[in-house]
Amino acid sequence: MSIFDQGSGMNPFPWMQEKLLSALQAAAATFDVANEPDTTPWYRDKLRSLGDALLTRLMPVTALVFGLPQEAVAPEEWSPAVREGTLGLARWCKKWDIADPRQIGFGALATLKNEDEVEEKAAVSGKAPDVHDECAEFRSLLYSHLVRRLVDSQLSDPAHRFLAWALAGLRMSDFEDVCVLSKRFLPTDIGCSREETTAAYRELYEEGIIERVDGIPNLRADSIALRVVVQGVNESKHPGEYRDEVFGFEGARVGGQLTRGNILSVRLTKPAQKALRWIRNTDDLAELAGVLQDLLGKDKVFIEKVTIDAPPHLEELVLSAHIRVPFDANEKELEVNIAVSADKWIQERFLRSGLAKTERRESV
Repeated sequence: MSIFDQGSGMNPFPWMQEKLLSALQAAAATFDVANEPDTTPWYRDKLRSLGDALLTRLMPVTALVFGLPQEAVAPEEWSPAVREGTLGLARWCKKWDIADPRQIGFGALATLKNEDEVEEKAAVSGKAPDVHDECAEFRSLLYSHLVRRLVDSQLSDPAHRFLAWALAGLRMSDFEDVCVLSKRFLPTDIGCSREETTAAYRELYEEGIIERVDGIPNLRADSIALRVVVQGVNESKHPGEYRDEVFGFEGARVGGQLTRGNILSVRLTKPAQKALRWIRNTDDLAELAGVLQDLLGKDKVFIEKVTIDAPPHLEELVLSAHIRVPFDANEKELEVNIAVSADKWIQERFLRSGLAKTERRESV
């Protein structure tokens, strides 16, 4: 029996829970190495940055799969503990009763090194390349000038946040004055709306504090490379013109809260079932998505799209709503509301408008 066999009836959650815990242990292990006394400062910061990036994305998924409350994955809840490494993760798991802390904590014992390992690590750790020393000196100059801009009351609060995040990203950049930011997640990272983030981007650009940099190798499609600029120090002779950018994504926040995505599949009544095959893959589904969005409320859920699917283990079609909701949303209530609202709309829109009579004529 395979987890990928949709008709097997196998419950995927235990499998997902096991894999998530393994991923969390691997992420926590980066802090184990970072916290070793013979890890150089540059590699220590790099490892902690990687560990933070992994855990920031793994923790919400873990909360969802294990059914934890939202407070369990608040940054102030897990970050101090997990930054201690595997043992910190074990304490967090024990507190929220999601795994045996003795099994999780065993990974920390595996990092204890013998004398051969100490010598082997010392042979390759050594001093970081000189380019990092030169880069750090130049960055300190940028930081000293740009921090003064951060206290400039003429900059808006979103612009302050944007610049602060850019400076934080510069710390681990491979380039001395260029940082790479995620356009998709930047509004969430700096705690601003999509509109505020876009306005802050334009404000900093027009102030000459940032410049767009093209030609960065292996740059992801959802990322943007920006040079943080100090006039008279590192500004470009011919900076590129301002170009509009799209930051964030629809549904990232609902009712002012951060969201998670899910797909809710509902089975409709037999009369509505007859109409599903008629509207499958048509523009009527986009209209239905809009109807559900209005009925359920933009402050409770964001409807990305609606599809009609044919699960292999069912003989009938199901209506699937692709949604984004706050972490503490009541999905059972949403399922009921989606089923009732969609059923009513389909019957009024199609069955009562003559579709049922057409179907009977064609069957004859």
